[in-house]
Amino acid sequence: INDESRGVIENVLSDEECNELIHLQRTHSVIGYVPKYTVTSMREILAHSRPQDLLPLISAREKIRSAVETYFNREFSLLFEWTVLSCWFPGSSISPHSDSNRDYLKQRHFTSILYLNTIGEDFTGGEFHFVRNSKSPIQPKKGLLVAFTSDHEHYITTVETGFRYTLTVWFTLDPVYLEDIRFVKSVCLDSFVGHVDVYDIEENRGGSDFFSIWDEKIRIFGVRLCKEFQMNWNKILIESTSDGSVIPKVFGNIHDAFSLASFCLWKFNELGGVQCTSTAGISRNVA
Repeated sequence: INDESRGVIENVLSDEECNELIHLQRTHSVIGYVPKYTVTSMREILAHSRPQDLLPLISAREKIRSAVETYFNREFSLLFEWTVLSCWFPGSSISPHSDSNRDYLKQRHFTSILYLNTIGEDFTGGEFHFVRNSKSPIQPKKGLLVAFTSDHEHYITTVETGFRYTLTVWFTLDPVYLEDIRFVKSVCLDSFVGHVDVYDIEENRGGSDFFSIWDEKIRIFGVRLCKEFQMNWNKILIESTSDGSVIPKVFGNIHDAFSLASFCLWKFNELGGVQCTSTAGISRNVA
């Protein structure tokens, strides 16, 4: 599909970089703008009081900018408009659209999507299609980048199984819309601290059932929770698969507990077989 307005670039990020970004997305995610879809931006990371988690995201988006500028011969001209880590859950999809199809999105000139995991290995469904002049879909692959001018219409087929992770970076040529300036202003005004709770649960569009981030994270991490204390959990138990021992750890909030659960999934092999299993649990601390 490579031409002057769109292209595919391989190996932009390493496997380890992709795995770390998946960990950040799982830890800090909030409800997105389509059903069964969660997002993590720099705002959410800082709202959880984890500024150190910004570093791998900032490093990744710089590598993406370099790749996109080189491909489109736009060296030193692309500015970050918005950066977001996403998880597409089973049942999620998005219909044909362009990323600059609204008046409030006209400043978006280039779109880049970096795939953090691989279709067929980590999830099924979720293929990326261009609407015009495209004979075959793009098959998501860890470290693969698809970049295009933001007026290109595209869509994503329904994710059938697994969890589809991406890092999307939109670029602008207009410094008025620079993401970093808006982010710094938000920090100075404290306009987003504590905002994440309102995004924990949403009612599915077109149905009466609810989509809970906590329920979905439980499903990813494989931990067992006590429902009656859903918003007050602060103790997580992690069972070692090597000897069956249980490692207790007390946390001040549920975000830190889930961060450790995600870390164990990310570092499973390096930690010698410690993982979150179905026999682990998160419960209310009554001490």
